[in-house]
Amino acid sequence: MRRARHVRFLAEHDQLTRLPNGRLLRERISRALRGDRQSDGTLTLMVVDLDHFKAINESFGHETGDHLLVAVSGRLGELLRDGDFLARFEGDAFAILLSARHTDRKWVLSLADRFISSLCRPYIIGNQEVRIRASIGIAFLPDHGQGAEDLVHAAEIATLAAKSDGRSRWKVYEPGFNSELLNRQKIELLLRRALEEDRLQIVYQPQVRLADRTLIGGEALVRWDLEELQALPFEQLIAVAEDCGLIVDIGKRVLERACSDALAWPRGVVGVNVSPAQFIHEGLVETVEAALAASGLPADRLELEITEGVLMRHEEAAIADLQRLRALGIRIAVDDFGTGYSSLAYLKRLPVQKVKVDRSFIRDLPDGADDRKIVKAIIHLAEALGLDTIAEG
Repeated sequence: MRRARHVRFLAEHDQLTRLPNGRLLRERISRALRGDRQSDGTLTLMVVDLDHFKAINESFGHETGDHLLVAVSGRLGELLRDGDFLARFEGDAFAILLSARHTDRKWVLSLADRFISSLCRPYIIGNQEVRIRASIGIAFLPDHGQGAEDLVHAAEIATLAAKSDGRSRWKVYEPGFNSELLNRQKIELLLRRALEEDRLQIVYQPQVRLADRTLIGGEALVRWDLEELQALPFEQLIAVAEDCGLIVDIGKRVLERACSDALAWPRGVVGVNVSPAQFIHEGLVETVEAALAASGLPADRLELEITEGVLMRHEEAAIADLQRLRALGIRIAVDDFGTGYSSLAYLKRLPVQKVKVDRSFIRDLPDGADDRKIVKAIIHLAEALGLDTIAEG
């Protein structure tokens, strides 16, 4: 009897987190539909999907990733009440079937906000700090279907919609999300085709020194030589590339092309954006070294642009990699400066040479009085630390 119970437990629970698995979740939903449905006739399911979890595994290793999943399950559990049902749904996703007392949808949405806030706090695993964010999809029965599979499917689709809309947020299922999913799948196929057929184009945004109007470099910007992709918003394409794991390969291709193109310039630095996934991907330094070696571009003519938010979320890991890159002679610029948690402490710790003032502070100049004050303060801060400044156009 004990062995039979153990076998059943293994069949219905995740071995890592010890939480119920997707199979038991569906059984629980079906049971609720048969007789335990909420007093107002509704069921509520949330799917919590970790953003960029694959990059965590690649950067820190699968053991750290496993510890992170256990820690995430603990934080989710801390916010639940008696009767709520938490399961490890699949891979890097969890599901919560809310108990009958949670009939107020405003309360449900506030719970989703608390999940997001709790999960984004740093985790200390071993001797390193790890950060992760999550996207949440929410679905209700009978609004979004009639059975367990309908509820699960709707919550999954809503999660994908949350990721498509920028991640680290929640979405309640809407029927139109189904067509959005099909559109994302089409975009992914087109991006893979563009990469396989080398249909990426690189254009360069000039960087000019205001004092004498001298051209001092250019920032590499990726474009796609496929008509179907050209009509789509750039942010949407990048979001899909990040979700499907293509962003690292795209970034590598852009880096290689930019180094090769810049070698033909008479002078000047070429700036290349480093995506969050690239930055925490194992082997970034080696990828940069290989691109420089293959092109022959001097290291001091390459400038890697990394957003302030990424540097802050991965500060400890950033220091080691940035120091290695600086040792090669590569320049480091803080992109979108002013939009994150800017501080003297982090600028002093990280080996950066330039800050790029975010365009949100530039577009209303010279009329915006507050923007003038902010930009002036950033320039003075950079000068005090011996850093260059550049305004994003």
